[in-house]
Amino acid sequence: MQPGPDLLQLGGRCLASGRAFKDRSGAGMAKPYFRELNEDELKMFNYWREEFSTFFADANKHRFETVDGKLGLIQHILDSGEATLERQDLLQGLGVLFGDALAMELNLEWAFVADEMGEAPVVRRPGTSFNLGAFYAIEKRVSLEEVPIDIFDLFNAFCALSAPILRKPSLWARLFGPRTV
Repeated sequence: MQPGPDLLQLGGRCLASGRAFKDRSGAGMAKPYFRELNEDELKMFNYWREEFSTFFADANKHRFETVDGKLGLIQHILDSGEATLERQDLLQGLGVLFGDALAMELNLEWAFVADEMGEAPVVRRPGTSFNLGAFYAIEKRVSLEEVPIDIFDLFNAFCALSAPILRKPSLWARLFGPRTV
């Protein structure tokens, strides 16, 4: 697998730590600011989706579109030993797949969040501040040497911790019903 585009180098910025501080107010940020992925970020995400889909023969391409297919592929790549700190691009690509699997399972979507910690891609529940740092989840565990990684256990942990929060209707919905915006 050839190195792919690195999100950390897109748009002329270098977020070497994974999350660079980006102050929008001049005095820090009290609550997170979300934005949609820009064109370059979408291109990078789609590059990895295309690259990983080639692991499946044409007759099995449909498996790539499932949560189990994505997680199985991530686990295969992790088990191969190819996903190392030297392959930060690959780790980020695996983060895209991991986030896609969480988005499919929990009805989330990709966005960028900026807060007092910096800016990073996350999967989030639209219309709420709920978000999961799926993009860096695998890379973080590799950098902290929390290996081997069982991606299915990690996925189930994310889902188990998120489910009670996502099941609870927002205060707005409890008071006024679902938003129709």
